[in-house]
Amino acid sequence: MSDKKSIVRDAMRLTVITLVSGLLLGLIYQITLNPREAAAAKATNDAYKAVFEKADSFTPYKDFDSDKATALVKRPAMIISRSQPASKPMTRVDSH
Repeated sequence: MSDKKSIVRDAMRLTVITLVSGLLLGLIYQITLNPREAAAAKATNDAYKAVFEKADSFTPYKDFDSDKATALVKRPAMIISRSQPASKPMTRVDSH
């Protein structure tokens, strides 16, 4: 009988430890949420500044559609070779 009590007691201890740990993790997550977001935004702006050195600020484009932009970039390009005479047809190049 004491073996069953021991198992129940251990299960209760593990349950309490798990609940306390989960609550502490949730609390710490909420406390550090704003500083982490600020650090991520600063890192993004620093990366933008490294590429676009003369820019003063960066604001997101509200009507940007990532899927449309990706489709536009993946479209096959029409390239005219400068070495071909004008009488030959243009060459189509598919980018991969």
